[in-house]
Amino acid sequence: MWIPRRLFLALLLVALAAGPAAARDAAVEGVAPAAEEFAADARAKEAAVLAAEVGQLRAKISALESRIAEQILELKIKDDAIETLNKITEVESQKIATLQSEITSVKAKGSLAAEEQASKANARAIELEKQINKLKKDIKTKK
Repeated sequence: MWIPRRLFLALLLVALAAGPAAARDAAVEGVAPAAEEFAADARAKEAAVLAAEVGQLRAKISALESRIAEQILELKIKDDAIETLNKITEVESQKIATLQSEITSVKAKGSLAAEEQASKANARAIELEKQINKLKKDIKTKK
């Protein structure tokens, strides 16, 4: 792409530099109009090539902008999902902390209840022993 452009620029430079003198010399022979046509054709071809390149670049830019927009949307969706998961994790962590405190409370109450039942059982056992002793005494006295 650079070689034809350089060639065109070189020809254009030669045409501009030698143009007035060559046009005077060649005006008689009809060469000047042909050179001007050649230069105009070259400029038109170069303009068409540049327009095509600009069109391709615009298409690439448009495709890249679309891709960027899609990726931004994907990232927003992922950010929302992460935020939702963080909220769920926070709620579940709070539930776990609540359950752990309840377990500790139940264990403490359970051990207190067990101690209370043990002391009641001991008191009942002592009372039953007293009744047994009393009955034994009654039996001995009746004999």
